[in-house]
Amino acid sequence: MTDVPRRPAGVGVRALLAAAFAMSVREWRVLVPIVLTVQLPASLAANAIAYKVLPPNDNRALVVGPWIDAILWPIAAGAIIWTVARRDHDAPADYASAMRFGLTNAGRLFKTQLIVTVLELLGLLALVVPGAVLSVRWTLADPVVVLEGAGPRRARTRSATLVRDHFARVAAVATAAVAYTGLVDGLALVPSQLLPAFDTMAGQVVLDVVSVLATVPMTVVFVILYLNLAGD
Repeated sequence: MTDVPRRPAGVGVRALLAAAFAMSVREWRVLVPIVLTVQLPASLAANAIAYKVLPPNDNRALVVGPWIDAILWPIAAGAIIWTVARRDHDAPADYASAMRFGLTNAGRLFKTQLIVTVLELLGLLALVVPGAVLSVRWTLADPVVVLEGAGPRRARTRSATLVRDHFARVAAVATAAVAYTGLVDGLALVPSQLLPAFDTMAGQVVLDVVSVLATVPMTVVFVILYLNLAGD
C-alpha cells in the first residue's frame, strides 16, 4: 500500500494528537482485538516467567518482558498501522485482514525496530549524534516499513527524508508521545501499590493490557503523521 492522499503540511501537534485519539476510539472494534491478540499472550508469558519461574525480585524479570514485547508487538504494530491507513482512506479494515498484514510485516518491522534501537543507543554512547535526534529522524520508520514495503535501511532513509523539513513538529509529537506513555506507565504502577489483588500475576496481566490499550493512540499518531508528511 503505497498511495497516500495529499494533505496540508501544517497540521499542528494538538490536531494530530486529537485525530489519533479520535481514530483510536472510532476504530476500537478492530484495534482492541488486535491488541488483545498480541499483548495478552505476551503479558501472560512474561508474568508467568516472573511469578512462576524466576525467584522473587529477580532482576531478570525486568528483561524478559521487554524482549517478549519486542518480538511479538511488531505483529500488532503492523496490523494497527494498516488499519489506520485503510480507514484514513475510508477503505474497509477488518480484524482478520489486519492480523494477516501484521504477520506478513512483523519480521521486517522487528528487524527495523531492533536496528533503530541499537543505532540510537550507539549514537548516544558515542556522542556522535545524540540518540534523541536519531530517534526523531527515524520516528516514521515503522509506517514506512508497513505501508511502503521498505527494509530497515530504506525505512530509516525515507523517514529521515520525510522528517527533514518538519523536524520541530515531529520532535514535539514524539515528546508528547513519550510523556503520555510515561504517564500511563506510571499510573499503571499505582493499583499494585494500593491493592494487593493487583500485585499478582493476574493483576499485572490486567494492568499490562490496559496500559497498552491506553497507549494505542501513540502508535496511531505516527501513522497519521506519516500520511500527512508523505502526502505533501
